[in-house]
This record gives sequence, structure tokens and C-alpha cells, in this order.
Amino acid sequence: MTPFVLKYVTKREQRLLQRAQALVERVPADYLWNEKYGYSELRCHELARAVNIALEDQRTVVQDGWFQIVEHSWIWTHPVPNPPRISKFPKVLDVYQPVSLPQVTLLDFGGGYGLPWHRIYVWDATSTRDDIRVDVVKELLGFMRS
Repeated sequence: MTPFVLKYVTKREQRLLQRAQALVERVPADYLWNEKYGYSELRCHELARAVNIALEDQRTVVQDGWFQIVEHSWIWTHPVPNPPRISKFPKVLDVYQPVSLPQVTLLDFGGGYGLPWHRIYVWDATSTRDDIRVDVVKELLGFMRS
């Protein structure tokens, strides 16, 4: 059976999802408990940036915002249009979606069938995180490129 959502997902977006899934799988399961970082947790903010770089796609963009009330970062499949129009929105490529499986997901923000993702993913186009651990991003890229 072919999922209905594929009507709204391009081949490029399908490839981005498959590639992101493969990249995240390369991160060792025990990375969360790495003593080098004093048992610090892996955060979506660094993982999204590492995956975005490793995807090597000029159209993808990392977005910082919130997943409901949780600070969160994800990847847009292309820049958000200005002014924003729900029918022209990019897909959300979320590489570390909170409280859900599978971990790496592709969500249609508009697409004509109106799922309420715009109420779950919230962002301010002018905000950018200032606490990104660049050393973690580089280490994640090392795993992804090995």
C-alpha cells in the first residue's frame, strides 16, 4: 500500500528523509553517555545542525523554536516563504522529534490536508540559539561521515 501522504511529498523530500535517517543511525547509541562531555545529553539543536550540514543540500535550513513548550530545533526542507503562506510551507524534517517514534520524521506543514503541525512547531523567524556546542556538532559530523 502506498501511503496517502506521498501525494504531498516530493522525491527530493523522500531522499532527504532517507538520508537523514541514515545519518542519525551512524551516531553511536552510547553517545548520550559520553564521559568526555560529563554525561551531557545529546540535544536536538546540535543534531539538527550536524544533519543539515551532512545532507549537503543548499535548500535546507535549520530552525530554532519550540515543540509545544519545549525548546527545539528542526530542519525545513526549504526556506519559509516571506510572507508566510501555509500552502507554500516547507516540510519539517525533524531529526530528534520529542516523545515520538520514529525519531527522524518528515511532516507536511500545510499540503492541503490541514494537520495541526503549525500549532505544535512554533518559531520566531528572527531568533537563533546562542548556546550551540560547536565541538558536539563537529563530533557528530565525524560519526556521520565515517
